[in-house]
Amino acid sequence: MRFRFGIFHKFGLLALLAGFLPMSLAVLIAFTAMHSSYIDTLKASYTQSVSSLQERVDAAIESYDTILSMPYYYSFGEMRNYRSSDVFRQVLYGEIYSPETMEEERARDITAFLQNIIRSDSYIRGAHFIGRDRDGNELSFYMNATSSYLQESRMGHASDEASKGLMILSGTDRMEYGAPVFTLARNYFDIRTPIGEDILIGTLYIDVDLSRIRYIVSSAASDGTVASLLADGRCWYSSDSSLIGTDYDPVEVPDGRMVFYCMDHEYPLEAVLSVDTSIAFRSVNLLMVMMLLLLTAATVIFITGVFLASRRFSRQVGTMMKGMDRIGQGDLDVALPVSGSDEIAEVSERFSSMARKLKAYIDKAYTAQLRQREAEITALKSQIYPHFLYNTLEVIRMTAASEGDEKTALMIEALSEQMHYLIGRPEDSVPLEKEIDIVRKYIYLINCRTGGSIMLSVSGETEGMIVPKLILQPVVENSYIHGIKPRGMKGRIAIETRIEGSDVVISVLDNGVGMDEKQLEAIRTLFAGDDIGIKDEYAWKSIGLKNVYDRIRLLYGEGYSLSVDSSVGVGTVVTITLPFMRADQ
Repeated sequence: MRFRFGIFHKFGLLALLAGFLPMSLAVLIAFTAMHSSYIDTLKASYTQSVSSLQERVDAAIESYDTILSMPYYYSFGEMRNYRSSDVFRQVLYGEIYSPETMEEERARDITAFLQNIIRSDSYIRGAHFIGRDRDGNELSFYMNATSSYLQESRMGHASDEASKGLMILSGTDRMEYGAPVFTLARNYFDIRTPIGEDILIGTLYIDVDLSRIRYIVSSAASDGTVASLLADGRCWYSSDSSLIGTDYDPVEVPDGRMVFYCMDHEYPLEAVLSVDTSIAFRSVNLLMVMMLLLLTAATVIFITGVFLASRRFSRQVGTMMKGMDRIGQGDLDVALPVSGSDEIAEVSERFSSMARKLKAYIDKAYTAQLRQREAEITALKSQIYPHFLYNTLEVIRMTAASEGDEKTALMIEALSEQMHYLIGRPEDSVPLEKEIDIVRKYIYLINCRTGGSIMLSVSGETEGMIVPKLILQPVVENSYIHGIKPRGMKGRIAIETRIEGSDVVISVLDNGVGMDEKQLEAIRTLFAGDDIGIKDEYAWKSIGLKNVYDRIRLLYGEGYSLSVDSSVGVGTVVTITLPFMRADQ
């Protein structure tokens, strides 16, 4: 066998000839550049950290900004049909209440509104609304998280500032709820006024538990790192409590510390990280010493590992290529040996799995093609029994000889249309009306032969639906031959259609002799097997039903089929379930 100098052999040789020298040079360069690189990397990390802190703070404030906008879209019970952006003003002005009950109903709705504000976020401890009614009288509403009734607000008067933005009103030292809180507010304006002529209706305030901000800030702080939030140049909150409330000058950086700011912020709070460099750089010296010690050991391990891995990978790739050659020659029974749990072993396993699935798919597709062809041929052979055709032609001949009138022409026309309809591809789809029309002609011919012993009725929606060709005639033929004909008297066949969701259900009912449970079980067994029918000296029993069943399953899959229910002496019901389709689909 010819030796192939593969890619793994080349990699191993390259590692031997050029690996040690570049590695040594890389270590020397790393020693000289590590300090500055480490600082740059650390700065980038802290820059990312302060950006992340800023994003989390902005996200928290933004969520409260959304809550503070609720007066513009809040709906009050039966007032859902009002323009949602103006409902709160109508409630505040009492426009939707009768004068006698205005105060009580307005208090009730404002209570529900403030309760929803508090319930919208678990950190909200209280909600205030300070505003004016239609006559300019000041209104004050307040509710805390532990009460269910309105109280007098302590927030003072509504703000006259024409600012619609979010504003931070307080610091972090308020203890009104047994824990520190801060307050956010947003003005609510009359949206009916023209732009530039804003009319202030009131101001919505919320008291938020400081723990919401404390958790965000503390998650960004660590040993030697202080996280702070600035507002208007002062420290609003910090992981170092001594800094809260002090001026924060970005120019004056204490010795031995680095300060990182996030200038890109949407809301008034600006995130800052202050880092102690003595702690941040403590590990760099230790890391450089460890690299020197590991260099020698890594060199030996590298060279040994490259040779072993190259040899192993080359063998596995060679085995895989042999398997590909076998598949190329048509042998799909390929199972590559799998050893280990690395990528090569996974590729080998997936290669073997691919070969198995490919073989199974080919077998399945081939089998399905054979069964489809068998069903098509069987459908063409079994739709009109030779005995029935002989009797029908004999009736036509006798009628033509004795009468020579329009009836003969009608019978010949009916038979001609049936035979023309039966010639073609059984899997083609046709309108359901056409399929029923062929059944009518089939019953007409039977009645010509039997003196009108069969009555056919059709009910339900059929217009525009399409179904597989020859889906009803075999079932109706089976109903007549095995159901009504053995009774020796007049009978009735009914075709009913109904739509159930995305499916159409067609039921063929007869009042024939029916079947017992043993006969029904034989039919179900026939449906489940690969046989095409049961033959006796007269005909293929159940071949029509079996053919219809197989074609439905082949065309539409497991979710659609044909079922048979029957009672002895009562009759039989054949139910066909198909996907609902129209001609334009």
